[in-house]
Amino acid sequence: MSYVLLLMFAAMAPVQVSSAPATQGDGVVATPATKLEMSEPVAYSFAGVKLAMPKNFEIQPFAGPNSVVRAVRTKNEQPIMSVGLSVFAQKPDVTLDEFVKNNQPGRDDLSVRSYKQLGASSIKVAGLSAKAILVSYEYRSTPTKALMIYFLRPLQSGELKLELGYLLVAEGDKENFSTVYGAACEIASHLQLTDVVHPGEQPVGELTIPIESRANGYSIKIPDTWKFQLNRERSQVQMYQMDFLMGGQATPNMTFTTKPEISPPEVAAKVVLRNVEDSMTKANIEHQVVREGPVKMAGLDGYEFLLKQSIGSRESDAVRTTMLMVRLVCNNGRSYAFVLGNEGADADWMTAAMDKVASSLEVTAPVTSMPTTLPGSGESTSRPGRESSPVSSKPVKPEASNDSASPFAATEPAAEGAGK
Repeated sequence: MSYVLLLMFAAMAPVQVSSAPATQGDGVVATPATKLEMSEPVAYSFAGVKLAMPKNFEIQPFAGPNSVVRAVRTKNEQPIMSVGLSVFAQKPDVTLDEFVKNNQPGRDDLSVRSYKQLGASSIKVAGLSAKAILVSYEYRSTPTKALMIYFLRPLQSGELKLELGYLLVAEGDKENFSTVYGAACEIASHLQLTDVVHPGEQPVGELTIPIESRANGYSIKIPDTWKFQLNRERSQVQMYQMDFLMGGQATPNMTFTTKPEISPPEVAAKVVLRNVEDSMTKANIEHQVVREGPVKMAGLDGYEFLLKQSIGSRESDAVRTTMLMVRLVCNNGRSYAFVLGNEGADADWMTAAMDKVASSLEVTAPVTSMPTTLPGSGESTSRPGRESSPVSSKPVKPEASNDSASPFAATEPAAEGAGK
């Protein structure tokens, strides 16, 4: 069954529908005349959805911490349209109207001109009540339209009650919006809800996102669907997944760091361990070293330790256990270290996750005269900034912030936190 989706607007040609169009809200709701060919549906279990993206769109590896998936389509190497889904942990009593009101990307963006709501309709997505809103705006003098579809899903995990707020955004310039509009219709029509799971209880997925720094002498890969952030020098990479059963916490999380180091790996790792233990002792956090010892990483001799910490009151049975694992090697006068944290994980999961991600590390001699880039991006880390196009085809900004090529591209409006 196809859900009818939105008011048609003057710039689009009339569409044909299999049944008479229905009038809802402020406009006519209809399905697009031409269906796009879609890829096979993919389950995003951390967000509790299964959906297909349009073929000939490129999946982007980073689109903000709450992004589920985002894809762009380019023409002559320039992005012309974008579609993406994001999910946000909301308070349990939030209404759909409140979620819509508090999450409208682009409305307050200073780079957006002539922001205008063209209409809104009440629809259904996966059997849930949803709101579809059509807007137009100018971004850097480029006339652009965007379709935003909102829906809420109640969720309970133990004593934690919340609403998951989903936001599907499609945007494109005047010439191409009707196509990306059709993509959003297809996505919303066939989107399925699945069980939401703890990502920290699932095996680490395929390593699909390469990051390289010739200046720092390394390359690594990041698990598929994980989010990541880089500092300007790319001497630190933070990667994580969102756990919505914990109210939207960034867990599991991992940090890769490289810095100048003249000590052997065992000495350098024990300095890290001592600093971690000192910090926990000062914070009155109960902890213990599960194991430590030599290890191989990137073909080099290294050292690792695994530490367990407990936070909370045993009297109230509210103790939370977090595992912390550090694996470190040294080469060419630098240390290269992964730090992995996960709440509720066991030693086997930590070891398997560390083994998988650390297996991607390749260490080379630093080349200080070369700019630091992502493979194939051709993008220097000299300055952050937006692209001139209405949607972005770049996988990562220099500092990998939520800055994106348009106010809608990352689909990351501010979201209210979840509560009990």
